Amino acid sequence: MRHPEVVWAESRDKVFLTVELPDAKNPKVKLEPQGRFVFSALAAGGSEHELDLELFGGVDVGASKISVGLRHIIVVLQKEDHKWWNRLLKPDGRTPPYIR
Repeated sequence: MRHPEVVWAESRDKVFLTVELPDAKNPKVKLEPQGRFVFSALAAGGSEHELDLELFGGVDVGASKISVGLRHIIVVLQKEDHKWWNRLLKPDGRTPPYIR
């Protein structure tokens, strides 16, 4: 299993994720209110890429948006609580190298 590169940013009420996977085929995204983000897709060469992220906080699934483009997938997550997050992921420790 390979992980696509993810770039993230935030505002007080939103988290922005850019999943960098050019020419992704069959992208599947699952978002859970407690803050779990699951993504899978096939890369242009046919290799499977997956993400399963436990986010720092909860999200409003209905107000969040996902846009699939040719070069990347953009996800705008509406935070459940309008507060700054200390980091993207809930578990303490080192951030995986594929997340910037």
